[in-house]
Amino acid sequence: MKNKQLLCVLFPLLVACTGQRHQQQVSSESIIEEAVRKGEVLKGEIVPIDTALFRYAYRMRVQGDKAVILDLHNADYYYHVFTYPDFQYQSSFGKRGEGPGESIYAANIRFAGQDTVWVLDDGKGRMYQYSGIAGGKLPNRKRIFCWISACSVPLILI
Repeated sequence: MKNKQLLCVLFPLLVACTGQRHQQQVSSESIIEEAVRKGEVLKGEIVPIDTALFRYAYRMRVQGDKAVILDLHNADYYYHVFTYPDFQYQSSFGKRGEGPGESIYAANIRFAGQDTVWVLDDGKGRMYQYSGIAGGKLPNRKRIFCWISACSVPLILI
């Protein structure tokens, strides 16, 4: 019985430990050179698109013929304006960053008119008004509210 158990353990080990088969090492340079010789090279071109690409579309507000989408993880802008209901791209605003005229963390959006929205930058503790959001150019930005989180004292700057 012990011999059978020993054989069952040793047989797979002996089979697995056979000599290595000779494998030819191929470098990536030789693969590329061979593809170039055969004429099998990929070529690409940059094609501009007329829309915004979303990474994490978080909120959407619709009023009249406009829809504004808040994208939390976009690399450039937080807010994107589209026509509603056909969703043709109009513009983007709310530059991401920590500098002047930029937002750290976009949190919410509300319409204040047909072409005007109020947005909340929770990172800086400020609320901004953007007017002319669907003009195809960068909208006008105005700070309308600021609060100091340590003191909980709101400052209205209209």
